[in-house]
Amino acid sequence: MEKCRRLLFWTLFISLCALALAWALRCYGAAESIPNLSIFYALISRHDAVAAIPFVAILFLAPFFPQRRMKAVIEELSRPSRTFWCLLFLTLSLFSLFIYQNYPLSRDEQMLIFQSEIFSRGRLTGQWPHHLVRYLVPPGHHIFTIASQSDGRCMSAYWPSFSALLTPFTALSLRWLLNPLICVLSLLLLQYFIRVLLPENKEAPGWVLFLSLASPQLVVMSFSFYSMTAHLFFNLLFAILLFEPKPQRLFCAGLAGGFAMCLHNPFPHLVFALPLIIWLMGQGKFFGRLAALVFGYAITFSIFGGTYLWLKSTIMGPGSASLMSLLSVIKGMNVDMLWIRLLCLLKLWLWAAPGLIVLFFFSLRETWQQSYLRALLLSGALILFSSLFHHGSQGHGWGYRHFHYCWFLLPLFAAWTLSRHGKELKSLSFSLCLLSILVLLPLRCYQVRTFISEFRASIPPINRNDSQIVFIRPFKGYMADHIYNSPFLENKTIFLTGLNEPVERAIIEHYFPAAKFRKRFADGTIWTLPTVTKLAIEP
Repeated sequence: MEKCRRLLFWTLFISLCALALAWALRCYGAAESIPNLSIFYALISRHDAVAAIPFVAILFLAPFFPQRRMKAVIEELSRPSRTFWCLLFLTLSLFSLFIYQNYPLSRDEQMLIFQSEIFSRGRLTGQWPHHLVRYLVPPGHHIFTIASQSDGRCMSAYWPSFSALLTPFTALSLRWLLNPLICVLSLLLLQYFIRVLLPENKEAPGWVLFLSLASPQLVVMSFSFYSMTAHLFFNLLFAILLFEPKPQRLFCAGLAGGFAMCLHNPFPHLVFALPLIIWLMGQGKFFGRLAALVFGYAITFSIFGGTYLWLKSTIMGPGSASLMSLLSVIKGMNVDMLWIRLLCLLKLWLWAAPGLIVLFFFSLRETWQQSYLRALLLSGALILFSSLFHHGSQGHGWGYRHFHYCWFLLPLFAAWTLSRHGKELKSLSFSLCLLSILVLLPLRCYQVRTFISEFRASIPPINRNDSQIVFIRPFKGYMADHIYNSPFLENKTIFLTGLNEPVERAIIEHYFPAAKFRKRFADGTIWTLPTVTKLAIEP
């Protein structure tokens, strides 16, 4: 009972602090006070402040919630059937279609799909009319899009291996299937991992699955288009392969690690892998093991990373692929970043199953004594610490998405705690997770769907089968994210950066003289084109 009281006390205490902080932001309008971080603050004040109320309420209801089916549920989840995995994959896929609306909301998601569209055509770069590049890439978005104003070549600024994974799905118009599939594979790996760590405990695989599915961050990220779900999978695979450091497994770990380095940028995996590699160096047979690992890294990194750096240098010049350019994302720590990362931890807390993080901390006294598990814990700690040197908030995102690279550590070590304690703690944890699935997960799904729908409605309904030019003025909120086109301008509707109506009319008269004005709206204008492809591609 002592553990139950401690679990409830600390979860309730931190949750009340999170509730107070989220509502302070909501009441005092921090979203408007710092425009360049507005979406980050807005999501906390609008979504997380609301979700914190049922989060706290669950803590009062859980001790009285029926727990009769706990043993049967956990035993069933400990050895889930193929039918269960297929139904989980189908459910997440349908969530991607109907909750996420098969819509890449943020520029981070859009550019990963953009590059996969290029790959699906058998090309390495897209091709835009060079004279339109300045209008196709909104101001400030050159950090997302690499495009040449001299020859019109274009590509995503993100590293390419997630887009490579996405390519066959994009080619089949099934892009909404990839992250649900990766999530299911990650959960399979997570169950395998805890069986390896706790072979004598038959319930631990069920607990790690139940804790994971009760956490909205894992579920919602799994039907988004972010690369973080793939980061989680490859980092988990890397950690599993290093657990038994045989040459073949180390080579495969290197292959997975090199691929993970190129998912969207190299630093998340490098930071995660560093403590584990240091642990490996202390296990004997240092040179042989390190050679196998490095050889695996070299193969996948040279294929994906080497190609990316070469393409980037040919479009932007040799200096763009230099070491100093790659390290430019690292900044000095300051007080503002401490505040922002505190809010990121608030999001991590409120998007996890109630009690999950406290259960994680309960395991530390025991797991810290084992060198391999200590290295895993240091990997997670280093991910958190390194985020202090990356300026800016995460902007869009569900939960703390920059911790998602190693999020699997939370249910893994929480399940370790439950495997070491009696029925009382398990019963309370079961009630907390079940209420999270019944209350918090539907609420988060509703919030995500509503937010995406409202963003899509911020411009008038546009029939994308009409030949037309749509000017978007990217000066309010995230309107610039509407300016998204195919890498070969094959769509009939083309979105361009606008300024005001006289400037937009001048652009039309210069580049699209046959276009006719159709309508104006709050943040742009729409012009009808008789033959969009010819007018768009020819200088």
